[in-house]
Amino acid sequence: VMYFELTTSGDLEGADFSYVAEKTLNPRAVRSKSLRQPPHSAPKSGTAGKDMQTVVQQLVDGGQTAVAWRKTKTGNTIRLWLSVQHSHPGNEALPNAVAAVETACQADQNTWIEKHRDWWHQYYPASFVSTGDEFWDSFYWIQQYKLACATRDKGWIIDNQGPWLQPTAWASTWWNLNVQLSHQGAYAANRRAMCSALSHRLDVNRDNLALNVAQKYRLDSYAIGRTASGWDLLGHAGEPGGRSEIPRNIAHETGNLMWGLHNVDLEYRYWQDQELRDRVLFPLLVRAVNYYRHFLVQESDGNLHLGPTHSPELRNAADCTYDLDLLGWGVGRLLELADEKGLSEADQPLIKTWQQLRDDLIPVHTDSSGRMIGKNAPLKGGHRHWSHLLAVYPLRTLTPVKDKDRQLIQKSLDHWQSFGRGFAGYTYTSASCMESMLGDGESALAYLNKLKPYLKPNTFYSEIKLPVMETPLHGATAIQEMLLQSWGGRLRVFPAVAKSWPNVQFARLRGEGGFLVSGKRENGVCQWVLVKAEHGRTVEIEPQIEWAMWTTSKGTASFEAVENGVYRLEMQPESTVLFWPKGNPQPVPTVAPVKRGKPFRVR
Repeated sequence: VMYFELTTSGDLEGADFSYVAEKTLNPRAVRSKSLRQPPHSAPKSGTAGKDMQTVVQQLVDGGQTAVAWRKTKTGNTIRLWLSVQHSHPGNEALPNAVAAVETACQADQNTWIEKHRDWWHQYYPASFVSTGDEFWDSFYWIQQYKLACATRDKGWIIDNQGPWLQPTAWASTWWNLNVQLSHQGAYAANRRAMCSALSHRLDVNRDNLALNVAQKYRLDSYAIGRTASGWDLLGHAGEPGGRSEIPRNIAHETGNLMWGLHNVDLEYRYWQDQELRDRVLFPLLVRAVNYYRHFLVQESDGNLHLGPTHSPELRNAADCTYDLDLLGWGVGRLLELADEKGLSEADQPLIKTWQQLRDDLIPVHTDSSGRMIGKNAPLKGGHRHWSHLLAVYPLRTLTPVKDKDRQLIQKSLDHWQSFGRGFAGYTYTSASCMESMLGDGESALAYLNKLKPYLKPNTFYSEIKLPVMETPLHGATAIQEMLLQSWGGRLRVFPAVAKSWPNVQFARLRGEGGFLVSGKRENGVCQWVLVKAEHGRTVEIEPQIEWAMWTTSKGTASFEAVENGVYRLEMQPESTVLFWPKGNPQPVPTVAPVKRGKPFRVR
């Protein structure tokens, strides 16, 4: 239920709410001038209960959309309760909408509103970020607000617009980038309720993930197409070599579910929820990998090859890098999870198959400019999507730990950005994340700053005059990547902070393994880092402190230097470790908005 309160005065005295029922037209069909035949029936207005107004739209394929509202007026104040409900294939939407409004109206309004405000007061302090950059600090916190407006715990996946609806050709969930980026920033921000909808909807709609593939693959495979309804996740998936019953490029787009499952894996990694691992991540990942197994061909070179698939936003190619990156990640992750779960080949016969896939899958094709789109498919022009660089970010299966890999990443990134055209806002946010991974804070901020011309004053964003949700949210993720990175069993604190951000503070950002990390940087120097372990485990940490002192304030923990500036922590559940530069007095870990505000104690 949506609740509105309007108090009018002066020239606006007498202003009121009115509801206008539009025709039931798909905006995508309107834009392409291909309206459906026969059309949906016209909306019908009616009443229900005491002073309740309704509008119902019956849909051709069954089901309905219904709106119910009640309005009261006291003096110059108008109160409005409104509910929008959908149902398919039955007609439950209207009674559900009416019942929702009745319940809301009968509730104690002060208690109801206070509960809502309490939710927000609990939401914001889950984590804290302040860079001292007035523009980007304001931007970051607006994204936290937008994120919470767009979803709820185990609620709806964030679609291309979130709750700010405008006429659009993209009224759906898009699975070759948009869904994943919209939820990406919730993990480090320690806001699980803002990302759990993705894993939840994949879980409850797993039978539909089977319906998305051709009939002969449904027994053991899951996939999802480029677009799907957030209601049921039905959307025909492509397949290597193409699928005759759907349009050409979409017919080849195969790997999107795997990318979605990478988000589910992040939720597991960051919160260490074994039920999520065992009930959702592992079984869905098995079937997503199975789908590829139907199409792999072992050629005379001994490698397993893929027929032509679609590299999102660009072209089709055999041995497509987008799919090889995702399949390689999926297979490797299944083997890691099987080992973590203590499974033997007797428990899981597919382990041997996954090992073969890992060993025999054709390596990604490269040339003098770096990673290619696929076999015989170099990148020759502007390409807004980084579909050939997913191994770098967000999969992190190609990292700069080895010098040759660092060189390949930098070469590929520079070549991609060299064209300077055909880009979108997320071209720059993703490039920023990659530069942060390389430890280059100046380039990371430079790329992030290139997002500014794309943003509206309220931080919303559109492409070809169509609003989309994911890119500003991913801009907040790019800021997080400068402050804390968590991969390869190591927490990297302040890994890529630009010189123009000399004073940065953050609290309770979350890392893999269930670690909550806080830190303060002053005049370009890390002053202290506080780590809390929700679960007992070992982790390496790189805090930009070459020689560190340390103490534990709760629980037991051990601390040892691995190399200059890198330390290994062995922590028990709920233990905390504080460390700071040798020679400095032990600090009190407090954070505050940089240049303003009163500090508060980090606990």
